[in-house]
Amino acid sequence: MCRIIDIFTADELKKLSKTQRDILEKYGKLVVLTSPAIRNIIKKDPKVRKKLKGLLDPARKRLTRV
Repeated sequence: MCRIIDIFTADELKKLSKTQRDILEKYGKLVVLTSPAIRNIIKKDPKVRKKLKGLLDPARKRLTRV
């Protein structure tokens, strides 16, 4: 759900090593998963909910087939 290239510019990321970029990306994913602000954005914006539902629906369908 979170790619650091969507948040930081290429120039900003070039200053980091591969290990540092990986750490930053893992932390970004954690923030997205746990942030109340992100949850509020999802709750309030029907376009975001629709997009997420479209992305998650195939997994839901696979799980219900079991």
